[in-house]
Amino acid sequence: MLNQKQIEFCNNYLSGMTQEQAYKLAYSIDEDKTTNGAYRLMRNEEVREYIKEKNEALFNERVADLQECLEVITDIIRDENSSKSERMKALDMRLKTLAAYVDKQDINLKTTITVDVED
Repeated sequence: MLNQKQIEFCNNYLSGMTQEQAYKLAYSIDEDKTTNGAYRLMRNEEVREYIKEKNEALFNERVADLQECLEVITDIIRDENSSKSERMKALDMRLKTLAAYVDKQDINLKTTITVDVED
């Protein structure tokens, strides 16, 4: 379990500070003093896991999932203020996600039928 200063260090680091800057701010250390506390904290498994989880959460908030993409496409299709070409392109995208198109395939069937006729 991380203590409050460790969490503050992690949040400072995630905000874009260097490890040393984040450490000095979290632990109220003068800027001109040197320390290896940030190095020690970054070796802590719980600190690394906290930073990893926060990074993943930030990433997931920024990346659209399939549902959100489909909703945007549908909004464009239904928006009468969108140009006809925008609506058609969105409609084409939606139809592709539904696999509504059949891929053009060159099918050459050569069949041989053998019939044996007996008297």
